[in-house]
Amino acid sequence: MTIARAEWHEILGVLHETHRIWSVGMNRSDYQRFLELQLAHAWSRRHYRYMVSKRAGQVASSCKLYDLGMTSRGERFRVAGVGAVFTQEKFRGTGCAGDLIDDVIELAEAEGYDGLLLYTEIGTEFYAQFGFEELGSCDVTLSAPPESVTVTPLMVPRQLTIEDVPLIAPHHTRWLRKQPYGIVRSLSYWHYKLSKESFIRRHSSLPWPTIELVLSEQSGGGYMLMEQGDSTLRLIEIVGGEEARIDLWRQGLSYAGAQGITRLRGWEALARDLAPGYSLNSLLPDYHAHDRSQQIHSFDREWGEPMLLAINDRLSAWTNEFPCPLLELDHC
Repeated sequence: MTIARAEWHEILGVLHETHRIWSVGMNRSDYQRFLELQLAHAWSRRHYRYMVSKRAGQVASSCKLYDLGMTSRGERFRVAGVGAVFTQEKFRGTGCAGDLIDDVIELAEAEGYDGLLLYTEIGTEFYAQFGFEELGSCDVTLSAPPESVTVTPLMVPRQLTIEDVPLIAPHHTRWLRKQPYGIVRSLSYWHYKLSKESFIRRHSSLPWPTIELVLSEQSGGGYMLMEQGDSTLRLIEIVGGEEARIDLWRQGLSYAGAQGITRLRGWEALARDLAPGYSLNSLLPDYHAHDRSQQIHSFDREWGEPMLLAINDRLSAWTNEFPCPLLELDHC
């Protein structure tokens, strides 16, 4: 078995089978167009390869391979992101997926990558046998304060658009310099991510939420990305200096209380603001809201579990960082 960049007709064969599990409510035509637009994007042309492995001349397994820049407290590393690992039905149970991962690792080593990063939807056991290690996959939740509790003037979130990227990208860049590790976002990368979200929202038959933006002007500024669904407010990321993040947490809590939202939820990167103790008192010592709003909970997430294979030994220390600082928008 060998791994190679896919031809379009080979990709179409894969899409025929993956539609039922990864189309997020899109019909077959839109699902195909979704991938066409991804591959044609300016960021993708330099950083995205659709790879296939064959047996007896037929596509057996496939994956997406991303060229990602990552930093660790300002030092730059080159990491291969692996996504959409899939084996065609007729080849399942024959070891094709394992052969594909072996080939991807060999390719990454030959091309000089420092490591490989993936987000598994099938648990960690399969990828662990190839040397991948968990980075952390908890969600954190907290109860929203009652409407009578007001901690800041009520914010007015707006839909995040590509035009907002020049406003928020510098905040992410400054924030990232102080993180134990994280993914570098060029303006083209931001555009790629948001264009994907926009396409799904416009073409999915599912109630795909809108990403909303809140800005803070406190101490150099910052931003919060969030989305609403039923009685939950998902905090996608809160980025900026310390004073800006405190301001954004206050705004989020006030907004949730005023909207009758019962809980806030997000990836464990948010918990880095709540340490030590993982309570709102750690972040907002002067916040004396209702007792139930102080309750912070965490639970293991069964999707999007990040795993790392360190080719460069210096990346091995990343697996010791808790909470994991990776942000949800970087999920590939």
